[in-house]
Amino acid sequence: MATLNFSENSRTLGAITYNYSATAAPSAPLFSLSQTTDSGSGNAASPIEYTTVLTNLSSDSLEISWIRVPDSNNPSSWQYTTCDHITCYAPFINSKTYKIPGNFTINFKTEFRTNSVTGTGAVSTHFYLPSDSLGTVQTYTATHTAQ
Repeated sequence: MATLNFSENSRTLGAITYNYSATAAPSAPLFSLSQTTDSGSGNAASPIEYTTVLTNLSSDSLEISWIRVPDSNNPSSWQYTTCDHITCYAPFINSKTYKIPGNFTINFKTEFRTNSVTGTGAVSTHFYLPSDSLGTVQTYTATHTAQ
């Protein structure tokens, strides 16, 4: 499984550098995920989606970011998309930041496009508040077996 090291001030993933920051941890989580892992299998010729629900637990709007990180051992021809309440993002879009209204829920979907190649792979999506990426990160990992 791919891991993201949040103990450094910055981390380079391929050609993209992400910077992280930390402040005092909030007394309670400001957002939650309905599940942190999901897995399944399906026909290698068909795309398949896995879903988690992100909930803003605050009555205030929150700026939330996500970063999608495929496992380094996944079949090389596989592609991944992330869908939210706005759109499904192209496979080359690996991160996004936006404001989420208070007490709002969003279905986040990770889609595996296996291009008729069998195998098993995983994708982790890290959600966090940009103002405190070290103290607020929550991760959802979907694992798929294409047959």
